Amino acid sequence: MPKKDNLINASINGATLEKIDQCLGAAFENHRVKSNGSNVGKVIISLGTNDLSTNKHDSDQVNVFATQAIVKVKQAFPNADIGVCGIIPRKGNSNHIHRVNETATNVNKFLEKLCLKDEVLTYIDVEHIFTKNGNVVKPLYEKTDTSGVHITIEGAQTIRVKLRDFLHPKLSQIQHTPRPGDTKRKLSDISLTPMSAEKDSKQTKPGSSDEYE
Repeated sequence: MPKKDNLINASINGATLEKIDQCLGAAFENHRVKSNGSNVGKVIISLGTNDLSTNKHDSDQVNVFATQAIVKVKQAFPNADIGVCGIIPRKGNSNHIHRVNETATNVNKFLEKLCLKDEVLTYIDVEHIFTKNGNVVKPLYEKTDTSGVHITIEGAQTIRVKLRDFLHPKLSQIQHTPRPGDTKRKLSDISLTPMSAEKDSKQTKPGSSDEYE
């Protein structure tokens, strides 16, 4: 990951996508960005499962909240490339967890399609790190966590690799269409994470995430 001075963590413990305004406020409060966010180069919206707990049967509702959050992030940081992290599954065999994971998969499919249609957006697929042959990879989850939400250090490191690839892609892998203002962009990054405490350093993540640390 980049130096801490370049990354803002704007996560709010236990928040949902409906709290995106608070996450944006935290980002501006915790980092000396211009009032219009024009000096932010990349933003990561990191979704967790808090939204799914209350909307476990309704992926459409979660999609609406996610779309609204993305629009607000784009308005707040007009020159930024935006990475949208998918939702990782929960570990467990209860009917509740199965419903949550099914909704998460549907939301992730929606987000991936949304990102393909917008050159500013990049979908960051973290869901498939934690699944194999349709089952969660249990060693990546905390054994004693009965909620099935919290992951191990190894699991967190795999996510860090994905985020790092978005924040600092290798030059040979960059497939980027220049946009107005690209040459003026400063590489200050933000991570907005409304859904939970995801403690990274200083680029920005709007979203939610109980499961990153």
